[in-house]
Amino acid sequence: MLISLAYKFIHVANVKVGSTCIHNALRPHAQISLPQAEWGKYLGIADIETRFAWIFDKVPLEEFTIFAVMRDPVDWLVSLYRSHAHPGFKDGALYTGNMTFDEFLSDWCRTFPERSMPQVERLKRSDGSIGVTHVLEYERLEEQLNEMLGEIGLPEVALPAEDQIPPDLPYPEIKWLTRLKIKSAYRVDYAMRRKIRVQRSRAEAMALARQ
Repeated sequence: MLISLAYKFIHVANVKVGSTCIHNALRPHAQISLPQAEWGKYLGIADIETRFAWIFDKVPLEEFTIFAVMRDPVDWLVSLYRSHAHPGFKDGALYTGNMTFDEFLSDWCRTFPERSMPQVERLKRSDGSIGVTHVLEYERLEEQLNEMLGEIGLPEVALPAEDQIPPDLPYPEIKWLTRLKIKSAYRVDYAMRRKIRVQRSRAEAMALARQ
């Protein structure tokens, strides 16, 4: 989580969507930084608005560029599953190296809902409305992030690969029924991703029409 008063941006960090890379790239431009999960790295916009109300009393939240990143839910959950199979988690409750992907979905995600809840939940204000101005697609993260940075007067950044997945860990086989369950459980994420793609396509079409 980052808040920049100088450039008036807020980064709402989500799990396994390049948040650490974004933090490292933009930290020099921020006045408030929460780089660790236990400190509030993954605060949603509703909690940010509450915790830092003293800021927004002076500078209205509506004046900030507020952005977050979303990822395809199946790809996101697989990344979450595989990353927690890292030996560094082996002695803790978060370890997934001793379970199948289906067990991860049924047991681990139920045990740790704050890590596996739909990504869009962190984007909601206390009244349920979407509280971010920009939703970036993980698959086009560097391109879309730099486009947004240009809008607020910041230089482009290069994002390194962020991968803590053991290189010898195979990609899990995902059954069609499992995919259907994910599509149902994370339908709000799929709906949001469709919406932002439609909006971006329209904006790109209008830009071409003006040329």
